[in-house]
Amino acid sequence: MSVINISLLYVEDEKTIRDYLGDMLSRQVAELHIAFDGKEGLELFKEKRPDVILTDIRMPIMNGLEMTKAIKAISEDVFIIVTSAYSESEYFVEAIDMGVDNFLLKPVNKRKLKHLLQHVAKTKVIHKQLLEQETKRKKAEEEVRNVSSELHKVLSTVSDAIWSSEMDTSGKFNYNYISPGFEKITRRELGFFVGGPDKWKKIVHPDDVEKWETESKKNMNGEQDSFDLEYRIVLPDDSVRWIRDRVIVSKLPDNRIRLDGIFSDITKAKQSEEKISNLYDSLMQELQVAATLQSYLLPQWLTLHDKIIFSSIYSPSEMVGGDLFDIIPISDTKFVVYLGDVSGHGVQAALLMTAVKSTVNMIVENEKHDVRPYFVINRINNILSKEVFFKSYMTFLFCVVDLEENKIRYFNAGHPPIIQFDTKTNKAIKLPHIGHLPIGWMPKANYTKDDESEVEINEDIITFLYTDGIFECKNSNEESLEIDGFIHFLEQHCSEIDGVILPQRFKTKLVDLDYNITTDDFTLLSFRLRPQIKEKEFFFVRSLLKKTSEIRKKADLYIVDLLDNADLGGKIELIVDEFVNNIIIHGLASKSDTLIVLGIDATKDNVVLTIWDKGIVWDLPEKKKDEELFADKDPFDTTGRGIPIIYLLCTEVKRRRYDEINETVFVLKSPDAELIF
Repeated sequence: MSVINISLLYVEDEKTIRDYLGDMLSRQVAELHIAFDGKEGLELFKEKRPDVILTDIRMPIMNGLEMTKAIKAISEDVFIIVTSAYSESEYFVEAIDMGVDNFLLKPVNKRKLKHLLQHVAKTKVIHKQLLEQETKRKKAEEEVRNVSSELHKVLSTVSDAIWSSEMDTSGKFNYNYISPGFEKITRRELGFFVGGPDKWKKIVHPDDVEKWETESKKNMNGEQDSFDLEYRIVLPDDSVRWIRDRVIVSKLPDNRIRLDGIFSDITKAKQSEEKISNLYDSLMQELQVAATLQSYLLPQWLTLHDKIIFSSIYSPSEMVGGDLFDIIPISDTKFVVYLGDVSGHGVQAALLMTAVKSTVNMIVENEKHDVRPYFVINRINNILSKEVFFKSYMTFLFCVVDLEENKIRYFNAGHPPIIQFDTKTNKAIKLPHIGHLPIGWMPKANYTKDDESEVEINEDIITFLYTDGIFECKNSNEESLEIDGFIHFLEQHCSEIDGVILPQRFKTKLVDLDYNITTDDFTLLSFRLRPQIKEKEFFFVRSLLKKTSEIRKKADLYIVDLLDNADLGGKIELIVDEFVNNIIIHGLASKSDTLIVLGIDATKDNVVLTIWDKGIVWDLPEKKKDEELFADKDPFDTTGRGIPIIYLLCTEVKRRRYDEINETVFVLKSPDAELIF
C-alpha cells in the first residue's frame, strides 16, 4: 500500500474515534500528528505546519471552529477538513465563512477520507508546479518591464514636445529650446511660438482660455513651482486636440523666471475616457433597469390580509443582489413564506436569485394543495443542483403559516434561525430547528420530514425572517451586531418601532445607532396576526390608480359606521383625497407601481389617520397662523391650499421618513368618548 505524501494533524477529543482513525491514518500518510483538543491542535500546527488538518467541531477548551479561525489567521493555505454530524449543521455556514475546505459526516467513511487525502496530495504537487511557473512568469514580466521602461523613454522623446524658456521682469519670453514635437502636435511651424505666450493663447480652445490664463499668471507671478494642466487647442483646420501641459517653474537671479515644460497629445486618451464614461453610464442605466425588474419579483413592502400582516424591506449591497423572499397565499387561511440567501453578491447572485424564485414558485404552485416543507426543499435541491448551482449554494428558510391552527411549520436549510418577539413580555427568542445543509451543497442530500420544525403563533407574537446582512453589520467600533445582539436590539427597541413599517423602522434605528448596513444584502421580513379590533383598520390603494375616490369613501364610511359622526367622516375623506392625490401626482411621479397604505386608529380622545407611501423625500410646509394662510394668494388660484386646510382640520400633523417609506400622521379630535366606548 503506497503512502500518501502529506503531513496531517488529526484533532479529536473522543478516544475511541481518535484511536480508530489515528491507527488507519498512521499507515496511510507520510507524517501524522495527533491532538486531543483545539488548543493542543493549534500549538502542534504552529510547531509542525502540516499540509492538512482533520478536526472535530465540538471539543473541550477550544472547539474545532475556534481552532480553525486561529489557524487560518496564521496560514490561509492549509487544507482543513471538518468532521461533523447532521445535528451540528448550525455550524456549517460559520465554518464556510472561516475557510473550511471540506466536510465529512460522522461516522467517517475510510474510503472517502482516503480519496480526499489523495486529492489533497495531488493538489499539493500541482500547487508547487504553479508556484514555480508563477515565479518564472514574474521574472519574465520584470525583464519585459525593464525593456519597456527603456523603450518608453525613447518613445516619449519622440511623441512629446519639450520646451524651455525664460521670462524677464517685463514679462517677455525668450525660448531656449523648442523640440520638433511642437510641429507634430500643433501642426504649426516652430517660428509660430517665438512670439511668446500671446501666440500660444491664440490656439487655446475658447472654453479653456480662462483656466489656461489663471495658471499662466500664477507662473509669471512666481506663485507656484509647477503645474499640470489638461486643456484643448485648435488646429489650423479647426479640429480640436487635447493636450497635457506639465511645467516646472524655477526662480533665477535678477527676478527672472525659468519655465521647463513637456506637453503631450492626450486626445486618444480623452476619447477613451469619454467612451468609458458613456459605457459606465449605460451600464448604470442597465443595472437600474435590472434593479427595478428585480423589485417587481419581490412582494410589495406591505402585504395585508384580513387576519395577518406582512412587512418587508430589501436593500441590496449593490444595485442588485442575491436575497430572495416571497409571500404566497395557497388558501384563505394558509400562506407559504420563504426567504433565501444566494451565495455571492451583485449581478451573478441576482441572476441566480431570479432562477431560484421561479423554480420555488413553480414547485409551490404544483404542491399548493398539500405543501410539505421537506418535500419542497428536496425538489428545489434536486432541480437547482443540476441546473443552476455549479459553484454556488443557497441558505433557505421555508415556512407554511396556518391561520386555522395558528402554527408555522418550517424547514431550515442552513439559514439563520427564526426569531420571535412577544409584545406582552417584551422578550425575543431564537427558535430551535433541527436544521440541514444549505441547498446546492450536496446534490444528493436527503431532506426528511423529521428535519421540519413547528411553532405556535398568536396576536402578541411578531415573527422575523432575515438574512445575514442583519446580524453581520458593524458599528463604528467594528463590532458586529450578531444574532444575540439582534435579539437584544429587539428587546431594547421593538416597543419603539412596532407598526406597519416595522422593518423600515428597524433599519432606520440601526443607521441612527451608527451601524453600517451597506456591506451585504439587507433583508428583513416580519409578520403578525392582525388584532381583531374594530377601532383599528387599514386601507390601501396602488399608486398607478390616479383616482382616489374609492379609498377616501371607504375611510369616510368606516368613521361614520364606527363613530356615527358624518362631520368627522367628511374631514377624514377630505384629508385622504387631498393628501393621497398629492402623493400620487408629486411624490410618486417617477416611481413604479407601489402601495399607499392608510391606517385609522380611533381612541377615546383622538382619531389618528396615518398614511404610508414610498414616494420621494419632501417636508410638510410650515404651518402658518390662520389669518396668514391665504393672505398672499390670488383668490382665483386654488393651488397650494390643500395642506393649509388640512392643518385647520387637525390638532397635529407630523411626517417622518423611515428608509424609503414616508409616514405622515394626522390627529383629529374624537367626538364624545361615549360614542366609541
